[in-house]
Amino acid sequence: MKSKNRRAILVDELETRSMLSGFGSLFGHVPPPNAAVQADRALIRTDTAKLIADIQTLAPTLQADRAAIESAVDASTTVTAARSKLTADRMASATAIRNDFQAIRAAATGKDAQAAFAQLRTDFKAQFTTLQTDQAAVQSAIKADPGVVAARAKLTADSAPIAADRAKIQADYAQLFVDLKAEYGPKTPPPTA
Repeated sequence: MKSKNRRAILVDELETRSMLSGFGSLFGHVPPPNAAVQADRALIRTDTAKLIADIQTLAPTLQADRAAIESAVDASTTVTAARSKLTADRMASATAIRNDFQAIRAAATGKDAQAAFAQLRTDFKAQFTTLQTDQAAVQSAIKADPGVVAARAKLTADSAPIAADRAKIQADYAQLFVDLKAEYGPKTPPPTA
């Protein structure tokens, strides 16, 4: 059975002032920021709102551009050939490693087991190098394909407003830092022991 003695939790509203009562007497009075700092903060809010609006506006275009890049990669014959070679080499690598483990398990003597382990190490190194080379060939084929290059250029061009907005916000924060430093002075490093 549930208890009928429930405690009511009451929450008081917090004060809406920026400096709570009594706070100034504890830590001293902190004046509001000057006009330059307030203008910097307003500019940051405005530029951030523009960035959000640009992201929302350009989202379908950028999504289509990314899909075009994927389509260009899938349509490329050089990329398809490089991927096929990578897949074939992965299968061959798995087979070689599996055969090496079977040879280790089937080894009748210690010398046979050592030889099988040596072969396993050699195959691991060789297969790792082969797969790395194949992966690099896939990446090179993607980077060199004219269709992919064109699709990436379109994505870069379409996302230029977002990049510009981000650069503007970064410059706004740099200016805010300069204005704060001018108003409140540079931070002094803590004393070293």
